[in-house]
Amino acid sequence: MFMLINKKLYLTAALVILYISFNFAFASEIKPVKINYSKYEFVLVEWKGKWWNAQIVRRKNHRYRVHYNKASKKWDEWVKIDRIAKKCNKTSG
Repeated sequence: MFMLINKKLYLTAALVILYISFNFAFASEIKPVKINYSKYEFVLVEWKGKWWNAQIVRRKNHRYRVHYNKASKKWDEWVKIDRIAKKCNKTSG
């Protein structure tokens, strides 16, 4: 009985190690995609943990000036690309 439990434990441990190493191999191959946004493009911008609809109004070096939709121009700000996400179109289905 003890040997059977021991074999199951070894088998379970081996499967866990295999699973972790398999997922790590794929995760290490993922590379970030660099996207350039164009002027007047509608995007989503992260601000304080939430995503807001915005529009690119200017681009300078690696930063973008964004205007938040339905907000005063006083809220416009320069943001780095890591806070911007491409806005997806809704599809019917």
